[in-house]
Amino acid sequence: MTITPYSILCFITSLLAAIVAGVAWKRRKVEGGLPLALLMTAVAEWSLGAAFEYATISIRGKVFWSVVQYAGSLSSPVFFLLFTIEYNRLVSWLRSRNVAFLFIVPVITWGLAVTNQWHNLIWTSFTPDPLGNNLIVYGHGIGFWIGGIGYSYLAMLGGTGLLVLAFFRLPPAYRRQTRLLLVGATAPWIGSLIYITGASPQHGLDLTPLMLVFTGVLLALGVFRLRLLDLVPLARNALVDTMPDGMIVLDEQDRVVDINSAAKRIFQLTEKNTFGEQIHNIIPGWASLAPGIQAAAETQVQFAPGGVVKEFLELNISPLRDRKGRLTGRLVIAHNIDQRKRAEMALQRRDAILQAVSLAAERFLSLETWEQSVPEVLAQIGKAAEVSRAYIFERFFSEEGGPFVSQRYEWVSEGITPQIENPDLQNLPYQSAGFGRWEEELTNHRPIFGVVSDFPESEKELLSAQNVLSIAVMPIFFEETCWGFIGFDDCLNERAWPEVELEALRAAADIFGAALARHRAESALHNRQRTLNLLHEIVRAALQASDLRKMSQTLVDRLGELIGADGCFLSLWDENARRAVPTAAYGPFRKTYSNLDIKPGEKTMTASVLRAGRTLVIEDTFHSPYLSPRIAKSFPAQSVLALPLIVGKSKLGAILLGFNQRHQFSKEEISIGEQAAGLIALTLAKFQAMEQAYHHAEESETLRKAGAAVAATLNADEAVNRILEQLEQVVPNDSASVQLLRDGTLEIVGGRGWPDPAAVIGIRFPVPGDNPNSLVIQSRQPYILEDADTSYPSFNNPPHMHIRSWLGVPLIVHQQVTGILAIDSSSPHHFTAAHARIASAFADHVAIALENARLFGEVQELALTDALTGAYNRRGLFELGHIEFARTRRFKRPFSAIMVDIDHFKRINDRYGHTVGGDPVLKALAGQCRESVREIDLVSRYGGEEFVILLPETDLATAREVAERLREIIANTQVQTTVGKLSITVSMGVAEYNDNTPNLETLIARADQAMYVAKHKGRNRVAINR
Repeated sequence: MTITPYSILCFITSLLAAIVAGVAWKRRKVEGGLPLALLMTAVAEWSLGAAFEYATISIRGKVFWSVVQYAGSLSSPVFFLLFTIEYNRLVSWLRSRNVAFLFIVPVITWGLAVTNQWHNLIWTSFTPDPLGNNLIVYGHGIGFWIGGIGYSYLAMLGGTGLLVLAFFRLPPAYRRQTRLLLVGATAPWIGSLIYITGASPQHGLDLTPLMLVFTGVLLALGVFRLRLLDLVPLARNALVDTMPDGMIVLDEQDRVVDINSAAKRIFQLTEKNTFGEQIHNIIPGWASLAPGIQAAAETQVQFAPGGVVKEFLELNISPLRDRKGRLTGRLVIAHNIDQRKRAEMALQRRDAILQAVSLAAERFLSLETWEQSVPEVLAQIGKAAEVSRAYIFERFFSEEGGPFVSQRYEWVSEGITPQIENPDLQNLPYQSAGFGRWEEELTNHRPIFGVVSDFPESEKELLSAQNVLSIAVMPIFFEETCWGFIGFDDCLNERAWPEVELEALRAAADIFGAALARHRAESALHNRQRTLNLLHEIVRAALQASDLRKMSQTLVDRLGELIGADGCFLSLWDENARRAVPTAAYGPFRKTYSNLDIKPGEKTMTASVLRAGRTLVIEDTFHSPYLSPRIAKSFPAQSVLALPLIVGKSKLGAILLGFNQRHQFSKEEISIGEQAAGLIALTLAKFQAMEQAYHHAEESETLRKAGAAVAATLNADEAVNRILEQLEQVVPNDSASVQLLRDGTLEIVGGRGWPDPAAVIGIRFPVPGDNPNSLVIQSRQPYILEDADTSYPSFNNPPHMHIRSWLGVPLIVHQQVTGILAIDSSSPHHFTAAHARIASAFADHVAIALENARLFGEVQELALTDALTGAYNRRGLFELGHIEFARTRRFKRPFSAIMVDIDHFKRINDRYGHTVGGDPVLKALAGQCRESVREIDLVSRYGGEEFVILLPETDLATAREVAERLREIIANTQVQTTVGKLSITVSMGVAEYNDNTPNLETLIARADQAMYVAKHKGRNRVAINR
């Protein structure tokens, strides 16, 4: 429901009609009194229903109030007819039966209006006025024209005819009254004809209720001025005296001869100083109106507040003439239009503010940074709102968590003192400064507005010091958080803030919030791009690094620059020793960090963050449970962001971002740090894995050459010599021997590195016996003596006195132990498990597969895996594949790709559905692919039922063997599903990198072409693309 000028007019009409009805009711026993009271009651009900109709927004509501109006509109003509009957002294006709007969048609018509929705006899349509003024145009049915118009006009015509008859047949004393009644009777005719002919100034506006009040006023005038009902003179016209409008009667010299109570109240007058006074002496500004009223014509002017007049008035000045037409005075009606006028002014200001907001939106969009536009936008909105000052405050929190505000921008009108330099308005703890109400209201999306004199005392002091008389403050929200507020001060008037203006000011606050959101979004996008660029540099730097420490230094340098930290530290984690290993630092500790001495069992941030398995935000390192006080005192960093470097279940280390001053880490900083840490962890893991892979590759090549060298001869002695020669390449040593089982003892059949090799040939060791050799034979496993002479006294005797650490490896052929390789070092703790492993491989003369770094195994970071199969997704394939491809091109290493496609996969989905058939098949295929290749190989779901396998360090022939082996495994394996076991086959295409392969996409495309060849050749086969 909304209040409109039409609804206000109808409310006034209803009120006036009710007043007349009340007066007439008091004289209902006089002839004509009762019908007049009922007539005015019906008009009051009619007008009240019309007021609610014009105020109601929904069509359904308007129809309801139209039905309510019908009770008054249909009965008014009948009551008018009854009044004219009594007025003509035809009382004998007014029998109950006749009166009831007159109401038959109105009652039926009203019933049709109530039930209109079932037959549409009264209204056929309801059309909203296209001008949008909350009016609707009714389409009328036959019931309206017969019962609502025809019968009503008939009754009105009868009543008017009786008045004409009365004019000629009643005594002369009543003729002046009758003329008044005839004039009043024409008003409803005019209003009704205007409505039904569509001549109303507003479509859908029925003027009849407004015209009826004119009739009612004339009847009231007849009642009191002309003694319409009883011809008893009244000392005072009660109706005029109770009118809400002011009335002043002037003589021809503009002296006051009569005035009602409303006029006295409006102009603050009393009878003592009013009657006989010139009008310009008692009404300020009347002299300025004189030129407009000298023509002695009816005049309407508006009167603005000033002096004793506090409200807007509309003055209707009508000339009064005698029977000869001579001017005898003037009638001044002062109608209070303050509410309407101020509403109009508020609407004008609202429109101006909204226009300024619209321009502000365009301005914000036209500039890269919103701050550049704020002063201009504030000026536009401040001028449109007609305020003295407009400003923006930003809200933030102290280290203790209390809310503070600071003024950031301001515009002031001419003659107003600026406050932008006022220190009291900077870093203001406004909640504790007496503005706690503001904090509660603003953070709950509610504005602060009103006259300052009505504000709490705690708020008045600061506001009054700025000469603020009236204020309106609107919260600015960003991401559901109160960022600050925009305020408007009036330093000249104690101004009220209409709701329409407040809505416009809310729109202004919203546009600033939107500008802030856009600015933050653009900043986030810019930072995101900067982050991606720097992360790309991290990857590129990692690829170009020649060793782990150089790469680590590059990583911390780039990340420190990215975050803008005072220091960035990287520590690796030694899982065996359970300790952090300081590796690289950005900042002042760049050269010394790696030398940091960590005591056994001492708390470190690296250990703490790896134990937590998540990011740790440490705002005060000096009082942190995650770090020992000794280490904390060694660094100036007070606030640290600790980021774990974890890949799968492997704990690699931690990144520590330090700020020397207390720092509150933002969500963006944490997010960037975690992204960088995830990529650094993968880079480190890949780097370590590749180092191990290359080391394993070198070991494998060494073992291959050693095996080939040993197998190149059939002479036993030469084979032993070659074994010892190649063993030096496999496991560096000071001496070594080959010992074979003969007659229950181990006999040295060959030695190398001894002072006198011939002296050791033939030495035997009992098995079992008090020697480490026996342990190797019995356990069938390598055995390491870290401090040989302490464990076995025999190592203190020649020729074994030089041996301080010892490694024994069994020689196993066809599951039978035939002897051992004994490898010696003159240094204690020389041999490691790695030496034992490679020595075992060498001893068995088998090829050793390179150990996979498993860079991205079990890693879900950065969304590189397919949720269904656990394999890498397309993004993961290309992100990691490009790294491998770049490394292949750089080092000129073999590199192959396999494209795998499930045969007739659509049939499985069509028959069993995705969930029951297709998904289990995809999961099983992905698992078989991962189990059938090395850990350093990349298995990915390329799309749908297609998988791509990338094989580093693998040529075309080997890749084809891998594909054939995998194809056979898949064809011979049944997939378990909820509907039973399913068998599938796959078609594969294999391609190898060559000089005609510029990028990874081309390599995969070649493998894809080969796969389609396999499809066309009958499926369940492997095709290669050379």
